[in-house]
Amino acid sequence: MKILQISFHTAPFGDVGKYDSGGLNIYVEKISKHLSKTNNVTVVTAEKAKSFKKGNLEFLSLNLFDQDLSVEDKEIYLNDFSEKLNKDINLESFDVIHSHYWLSGLVGKQIANQFNKPLVYTSHSLGIFLDGYN
Repeated sequence: MKILQISFHTAPFGDVGKYDSGGLNIYVEKISKHLSKTNNVTVVTAEKAKSFKKGNLEFLSLNLFDQDLSVEDKEIYLNDFSEKLNKDINLESFDVIHSHYWLSGLVGKQIANQFNKPLVYTSHSLGIFLDGYN
């Protein structure tokens, strides 16, 4: 199976505890490594980071912004990210799309709908709901 993991706003496989790097990064790194034991897994981000391929695990950075940029400022790159994904990656070749955080969820939903692929979405936080809004 070919799995696409989308982590738009932060690059997994790096240092944890700086900028937006935290629990989401640990989760994506661990689940990707586990899934790559029996599947081909591609993890993609917009944050600048070093891309690599190790066995069935490939990590691709589209290098659209620096890691110290705020999430709000990263959001303006969402369309560029989607366009670059469509241009640089054969999205139709994936069997399932797994998006992490709401920004990645928007991109994942678009890809899943475009190519009629199943989408797994993990929010990783409840954001505004934690502030008492619902």
